[in-house]
Amino acid sequence: KMWFNASRPILRLANQHPQFRFLATTSNQVKRPFPEQTVPPKNAADADKAPNKIAIITGASSGIGMECAVVFSDLGWEVHNISRKPCPVDGVISHSADLTSVTEATRVGNIIAEHLSKRTSKSLISIIHNAAMFNDDRADHKFNADHMQKAFNLSVIAPGLLNARVLPSMAAGSSIVFIGSTLSEQAVAGRASYVTTKHAVI
Repeated sequence: KMWFNASRPILRLANQHPQFRFLATTSNQVKRPFPEQTVPPKNAADADKAPNKIAIITGASSGIGMECAVVFSDLGWEVHNISRKPCPVDGVISHSADLTSVTEATRVGNIIAEHLSKRTSKSLISIIHNAAMFNDDRADHKFNADHMQKAFNLSVIAPGLLNARVLPSMAAGSSIVFIGSTLSEQAVAGRASYVTTKHAVI
């Protein structure tokens, strides 16, 4: 697993593959991989020898998701973004979808699965579930069921659907990532759906 907590001064992205490690002072100022790490060459001859490496990121149109797309792109990975808006990073393949809709999440999951099924072998894949809703809502007499349902669809249901479609194509060493938050452990007023769904994914 990788944990990337945007609520702390030092952002951490770490898993069993050390080349994924990087530091950031804020979610919008991400340093590139450590100096001793080199970006794999992208020429055709080397690509034929290397295993397929694919990053699938939700909500990579901005913020943490976009910075993750930058890092994986710099490392030579094939990067897919799933969000309502396209990712501005060059070379990233964007799939337009509103993941608050189960129908949309199912549709885009099928598209990704079809793309992966064309590979002759399983790929090293990292799925990064980054998309979230930061609603202004409450858990008292002003509880908003629509906000809560959409937030659950986005943060819990959509990741489950996407995982199910991608898992058959994942080679050993692949990873599934959920972006965490300190609010998953400490509730604050006015963020009922965000706190609840962040806690659900941990």
